[in-house]
Amino acid sequence: MNQLAIISTLVVLLATPSTLLAAERSMMDEVWSWICGMVDVWEVACEFQRVETALQDYEKETGRTLSPGAGLDTLVEQGYLDSNDIEDPWGNTYRYRVSLDGRGGYLAYLSSAGPDGVHGTDDDLGN
Repeated sequence: MNQLAIISTLVVLLATPSTLLAAERSMMDEVWSWICGMVDVWEVACEFQRVETALQDYEKETGRTLSPGAGLDTLVEQGYLDSNDIEDPWGNTYRYRVSLDGRGGYLAYLSSAGPDGVHGTDDDLGN
């Protein structure tokens, strides 16, 4: 459903009496599901930003990149993050990987398994 259709639907539904037809209720459920899904995506984006900032702070203070083997729990244990910052909205811990950037530096990758909790599926989110 595109954004214009969603906004138009919301306007109609908000102006409609509480006695909605079944079809209208179904459309309203779809709209709210879409809105909630977008909220979850924005929450993941905000958490990725917090984790990336914590990774940068860790590197500045220790002089090294956090190893994937150490995991994001290290950032919690050392006070860079709260424990809820390393879990996605569906209760799964973010996956953290590091690769060489080709210029002697490192690139950090964060990913969420998404609502289904399985990495490698279409609903995954990553930076």
